[in-house]
Amino acid sequence: MALFKCPECGHAVSEFAQTCPNCGCPLKPLHGQERGEEDHYPKGGTGKADEKELETSKTRMKYEADEKKRANRGLIAIVIILIAIVCAGAALYIINSMNEQADTEKKLEQLQNEKQEQSDDQVKEDNAHEEENSEPAPDSESSPEDSVVTDDGTVIEPPPEEAE
Repeated sequence: MALFKCPECGHAVSEFAQTCPNCGCPLKPLHGQERGEEDHYPKGGTGKADEKELETSKTRMKYEADEKKRANRGLIAIVIILIAIVCAGAALYIINSMNEQADTEKKLEQLQNEKQEQSDDQVKEDNAHEEENSEPAPDSESSPEDSVVTDDGTVIEPPPEEAE
């Protein structure tokens, strides 16, 4: 099998190849044909130098492909790490927001309880003052059936009856 250089890129190509494996340049196969000027192959002999060049070319292509894969793996790893960092930050933000909301609700509930207690204490104080300032109990002369109690708890006595 003879190797020739591709007219486009200069890489070694088999005489049976229809296209260059490196650049894809279409080549005319030479099976049983004589090479003429219309051929895409330059005339040249095969030898150890061509085989060595082919091996060097294959090794270089493998190295370049591996280098691209490594670069892609590194880029993928960086993207995954960035996504993980963003997700972790979002989760921490959400958890922090929920904790702050719970704390705010607890404080609001405490304030409402304190306000209710103050209101209850005020009502008790008002009731105590009313009892202190209320009129003395009705005399035994008037009957409890004659007295009237208003909505605010004040007792209204009927006027005393005049003696005849």
